Amino acid sequence: LQAVSVGQAKLQATGDKGAVLAGPVDITVEAKIAIPAASTAAGMWVRLFLAETPSPEASGYSLADAKTSMTWMRAVVENRLRTPSHLWASKDATSLTDVIKASGQFEGFAKYPAIASKIQTRIDETVAIANDGNDPRRGKYKDFVQAALDVAGVNRVSDPSEKGLYWWRTAGSGSPTSSAKVYMTKLGNTFYTPK
Repeated sequence: LQAVSVGQAKLQATGDKGAVLAGPVDITVEAKIAIPAASTAAGMWVRLFLAETPSPEASGYSLADAKTSMTWMRAVVENRLRTPSHLWASKDATSLTDVIKASGQFEGFAKYPAIASKIQTRIDETVAIANDGNDPRRGKYKDFVQAALDVAGVNRVSDPSEKGLYWWRTAGSGSPTSSAKVYMTKLGNTFYTPK
């Protein structure tokens, strides 16, 4: 069978005299989940979130924590642009892309919109699983990608900290600078505020 549009249908096999031979089988065709073009702000956010947020297969994963982590990541990048400083590698940044591309800050994004192949492969695989109806992980991955799209699509996110979030690092990898103080660890990433 080849789907031609999004929707629902029932499939049933009948004999010559209208007798039901098999079925009915409910069929649901969903829209393919896609991420925006890399040239757009939303596309940049989604790629960063999918690269930096542990996937649904990570230990301790929850969709709520993934979405919170993505929201805090966006707060970090927006804060860095709003308050340029050498402390968080945004001293000369004039755009969100400048912040993302800052040397040594976000693995694989130094030449954005080109992304290092290892990171790009991870993003591509995540989206592929989210669209694979034969993969039992599909539902969780679809929700994961949708969370990234949702956080990318809002006009602005709220920063939960009083002093502002300005860094995140993989949990257990240590402070980014002596000027940083731990705010909270969420889903494998530790977020920091200035002391």
